[in-house]
Amino acid sequence: MTVESRTGEQLAEDVADLTATVHGLAAQLEETQRLAESLQGQGALPAGNAGGGAEQPAAPPLILKLSGEKYDQELASLSIWVEYVLVPVYLAEVSTAAPWCERWWEHVPAVARLHALWLAWQELTTPEVGGYTGPSVWARDHLRPTMDDLRSPSGPFAACTTNTSRQRERILEAGQIRALPKGRALLLATGTPVAMVKLRPWYTEPHARTVGPEAAAEEAAIAQRAAKKALT
Repeated sequence: MTVESRTGEQLAEDVADLTATVHGLAAQLEETQRLAESLQGQGALPAGNAGGGAEQPAAPPLILKLSGEKYDQELASLSIWVEYVLVPVYLAEVSTAAPWCERWWEHVPAVARLHALWLAWQELTTPEVGGYTGPSVWARDHLRPTMDDLRSPSGPFAACTTNTSRQRERILEAGQIRALPKGRALLLATGTPVAMVKLRPWYTEPHARTVGPEAAAEEAAIAQRAAKKALT
């Protein structure tokens, strides 16, 4: 029997059957939802699984969005991976063309890039996720681009250098030296590395009453000697 030959009464019966079926499915779905909520309330079903779907894992935190204790904890975990995995295994020889900084955590761009590299390492070196090719994909798509950027001569470690003992020192440019904050100075002494020191005003110290007159007397003596030299 074709659709054209069906009577209006038969079509009405079909519609009624479909309507009843839809109502039945809706009732079953509602009952399933109530059962899931009941099990969830009893602790037999984890929250978020009431609809029957798999619970999605929480996304890892972006370190630059953290602060305070959470930032410190994340940075500490990252530091362990950098010091015991990245540096001894993947860090090549350090040179002026490929610098590295032992105090990399003081460079915000480096912290962001290394944290992202670490997250990718955790994911792609997990067999269930990365499979057999995960480590290779990590090295190709994440390790190499990250290290190329960080260790570029124009990268965040450009102002860091290394000597033969692989100890890094921060190099201050002339403009940075001129811009030293008030109360700071560079100490130059024979046989010792240059050090940045914090100055303490002598006139606020306990011996200011003694130092003051002595300093004034010495300044007067210097002025007298200078005047005598000018006359000779």
